[in-house]
Amino acid sequence: MVHRGVPPPAYVRRRHHFAVTDAGSGQLLGTVGLKKTDWPTRVSEVGYWSAPWARGRGVTAEATRALGEWLLGEQGFQRLQLFAATGNTASQRVAEKAGFQREGILRNAGYVHAGLVDLFVFSLVPGDLEELTQRGPAAMSRALVVHWSWHGEGDGAAVAGGG
Repeated sequence: MVHRGVPPPAYVRRRHHFAVTDAGSGQLLGTVGLKKTDWPTRVSEVGYWSAPWARGRGVTAEATRALGEWLLGEQGFQRLQLFAATGNTASQRVAEKAGFQREGILRNAGYVHAGLVDLFVFSLVPGDLEELTQRGPAAMSRALVVHWSWHGEGDGAAVAGGG
């Protein structure tokens, strides 16, 4: 089961950062967050990190899908984007397992330690959620708890909460 805390009103935040923890042990499994949010068009980008001990278990895909369901459903957004380097097959699998659609390649659009890389662009839109719902719930690797925090517009101080 994924539990989503209720974040603060839109006008007091720039970015969302969610800690993903094991519901039983409380162990940190990773993070998922929103960035580059365009409020007039209701579009945002998702980013994530997975702890080494949680990789390959579907945790990041599950948390990314839950975030997409919350953003596109409860928050009324129109698009959630995900960018993955063409050489990063793990991130591409996360996007696909979370229900994102691959749209194309952005050439020389990303930067990693080795330099410029091409990026696959993936998206999740409200219509995709309907299709995901018809296919049934995602296979869940374990019970997760997703805690939210945000950075305010004024001083940038982080405020954390949980649900």
